[in-house]
Amino acid sequence: MLYHSQLGIPESARTSFGAFLLEYSQHAMQAAQNDRYGVASLPKFLDTTSPECQVIEVETDDTGKTTKVVYRIPYDGEKDLVLAVIPARRFVKTVWFNERGDLHNTLDESKYDRVN
Repeated sequence: MLYHSQLGIPESARTSFGAFLLEYSQHAMQAAQNDRYGVASLPKFLDTTSPECQVIEVETDDTGKTTKVVYRIPYDGEKDLVLAVIPARRFVKTVWFNERGDLHNTLDESKYDRVN
């Protein structure tokens, strides 16, 4: 199941995993070097309990276990860094920048499950 924060994330979906060191995929490291908004300096750790760590998307398996969380964290005065994380492995699949003012008004709702 795939949920987006604008459409609702089930309360049962775990999104907070404390603070932990991050491991980056080759894809994430390349994406950080080639983002349209510039080169990203990747953080060494992520604190998922921080109020600045915003949950954007959550993926769960058939049992309800969280398999991926997309977090958005402040980067600088103009951009936020978005990280797609596999929490069980503390593994970042990919990263990208979003402008601070980007509210995703073009969200494709058909890609996401709805909370009943």
